[in-house]
Amino acid sequence: MEQIGIRTDNLSQQNFGMTARSGRIGGLLLLAIPLVLMLLVFLLKMGSGPLVAARSALHSLYVLLLGYVLVAGLARCGQLAISALRTRTHTLGRQLALGWPLPASERVPPLSILVWVHNQAPGLTDHLERLLKLDYPNFEIIVINDGSTDSTREILHSAFALQPLNRIFRRALPTLSNGTLFLSSQYPNLIVVDKTWSGRGDSLNFGLNLAKYPFVCTVDVGLILQPQGLARLAKGFIEDPSNTIAVSSIAGFSDEVQLPENRTVGSISVVQPARSARALGLLDAAAQAKEGATLVENLQRVDRLGAFHSSWLARTCLGSAPIAGGIIRMFKKSEAMAVGGFDPLVEAESLKILLHMQTRRTESRPQRVVFLPDVIAATPMYDDLDWLGKQQRSWQQQAMNAVLSFWKIALGPFPNPFSFLAFPTFLLIDVLGPVIELLAGVTVLFSFLVGAVELEELQLFILALLGFGLFQSVGSVLSEEYSQRTLRAPRELLQLLIASLLHVLGYRQLSAFWKLRGVLDFIRNKN
Repeated sequence: MEQIGIRTDNLSQQNFGMTARSGRIGGLLLLAIPLVLMLLVFLLKMGSGPLVAARSALHSLYVLLLGYVLVAGLARCGQLAISALRTRTHTLGRQLALGWPLPASERVPPLSILVWVHNQAPGLTDHLERLLKLDYPNFEIIVINDGSTDSTREILHSAFALQPLNRIFRRALPTLSNGTLFLSSQYPNLIVVDKTWSGRGDSLNFGLNLAKYPFVCTVDVGLILQPQGLARLAKGFIEDPSNTIAVSSIAGFSDEVQLPENRTVGSISVVQPARSARALGLLDAAAQAKEGATLVENLQRVDRLGAFHSSWLARTCLGSAPIAGGIIRMFKKSEAMAVGGFDPLVEAESLKILLHMQTRRTESRPQRVVFLPDVIAATPMYDDLDWLGKQQRSWQQQAMNAVLSFWKIALGPFPNPFSFLAFPTFLLIDVLGPVIELLAGVTVLFSFLVGAVELEELQLFILALLGFGLFQSVGSVLSEEYSQRTLRAPRELLQLLIASLLHVLGYRQLSAFWKLRGVLDFIRNKN
């Protein structure tokens, strides 16, 4: 994924450091708000004695935390219902629209695919060959080799027979380094840029300058697209070409998505599933769980389904957009250039491009950002908890950075009457929710031990915390089954439901701990 933002060519390192420090202070304040409120209650009750005042402050904090758990849980339940209904409607609509030969349509816009590469020689050839075989009428692939020190350069030259290319293009976005252009003699739509290292953002800006088509999509190495994946994204622009500025969708795990076995039905390329538990509702996306999946893999599936159904999809109705790994985005090149391109100072992944585009409302017309509930690609799955924890810490840092960089979005203007709910929902439930719930559990348990909270109150808090968590985990799995976005055999569904129970009683708390470390890493500016 990528991070696009306002250009900072004239931004000094000192100013950038001040911005980072202010962001860290903001993150610290977000965590300190409950403690400040508890301190205020303590000071107000000091007349009755320090011990009584401390217990009263802890009980007031308990009421505040219980209220948060109830409100956040009800909000997730509401989002889960919205997501299930919307996904079901979208799935049925896609079934009815399968007769439209989308890849062969003249309305599909030409596309430039940007692939940033740095020391990623293993599997690079296979990845590019899959991209070259995509079922899309008119596209080019621009590979930016950003100063790789391994065998990336040699592999690209030998595998694709590269020849020097003289191509005149407008450098609308300033870049820190130039590059040498090569064209494949085997594939006339494959261009390779060989340049010294300048970072992901700056390299993608070079690719934006070089792109000759009006639509752009960035694809990470290792992300495997379905043959018609990009064509499905393009349909979002075809439906409303004047107002749509970006379309995004998600990737499933690599062992859940059946990809390259194709056959032809009329003019439509259809993916053949390796096996079928029942009749497929979607001919071109048969996503099935791997038999014999490990518990760690199933926990990741439950976690991702929970994020999708209880957060991502419902928030898009409010004009928001998901921030996570495995998101594929297609956007207008002109809009990306207008907001200044990719941020050269930040390498993290986020959706700042969509935030910039949505807030850049210089005209009265609406800016439409579409999020499709389709699985159009496959992304790797982490096989150990240590690496998974590092990834979640990284995602948490990215989310904190996006929140504190774009807090002015909460002030409007808004694309619809309810859009003002998107930012606080994202901040208080999605980003800080797991951290608050973890700290709340520890605080309430401590309050019970010191006598500030009664046993019945402790039981009510635990029941609310675990009950809503269980509803979210199990409900997300059942919503996926109800919507038929992905289809699973009964045995696989049972395994996911069992994993949902363990997700609430162990993995959820572990994930919250990782995210707490991510918040602390952000405050300390630790990458």
